[in-house]
Amino acid sequence: MRTTRYVYMIGIAALTMMGCHRESHPSNPEMEAIGMAAPTVAGNRALFSDINPLAEFSVYGYKQGTSNEMVFTKQQVVKTGSTWDYSPKRYWDRVATYYFAAYAPSNVPTNINYAHDANNHTISITLPHWQTIDGTETDVIVASSNGTATSYLDNGGDVLLTFDHLYAQFVVRVVRSASLQNTYKLTSIAYSNVPTADGTATYTLDYTTPANSAWSAVTPSTAWKSAYSNDDGEVITSNPEATPGVKHLVVPFTGGSNIEVTVNYTVNG
Repeated sequence: MRTTRYVYMIGIAALTMMGCHRESHPSNPEMEAIGMAAPTVAGNRALFSDINPLAEFSVYGYKQGTSNEMVFTKQQVVKTGSTWDYSPKRYWDRVATYYFAAYAPSNVPTNINYAHDANNHTISITLPHWQTIDGTETDVIVASSNGTATSYLDNGGDVLLTFDHLYAQFVVRVVRSASLQNTYKLTSIAYSNVPTADGTATYTLDYTTPANSAWSAVTPSTAWKSAYSNDDGEVITSNPEATPGVKHLVVPFTGGSNIEVTVNYTVNG
């Protein structure tokens, strides 16, 4: 059995993705409906297994003006054909300022928690540190927008939302040099100086003061996290796309130590 340890500096970046017609109140044409523009995917940092193409999201909305009130509370917005819509309709108050926060997916998996604070206008999203990318994972995106009613109406009456990923994708692949003739089989991969295997982190989205949005502290652990294990071993090839490896979604984190990746493999075993 041979053990090889690699030390990496990992930088986790963020990604943004962005997203019908103006409707009037049936009894008052001066009252125009709050519309939701179609979000679009502008890039790919994390994963889109659940949300690409994005088919729905939920939105909270708060207005300040002649009256201060929630206009949306976990309102689901659904794509039907090429149209994004919700019901019942809400209408712009022309003298008010609006604040919106959105997230997807709306259906809450058992390991993810959304909590809304209407008094402080925040959404707290608690996520597991790690999710294995195996078809059961849930990527999570969030967005916020604010402005006066007139500024939205000047742009067609739609709320334009630009979504951010909360997770990053962490990928390790083991590849052999094409010049090596021996048979190498991968038996395990483990990480150190990463978030704890079973922990959670909370992201607070402040949609009246977006600059206050932040993650709770995530402290890397020196304990090893098992990322992959196969007693029989899996043949390591020279093709990066065909060779064995492991993919995870991981919450963003920083720390003073480098990430360590330990790979165990057999030779001609």
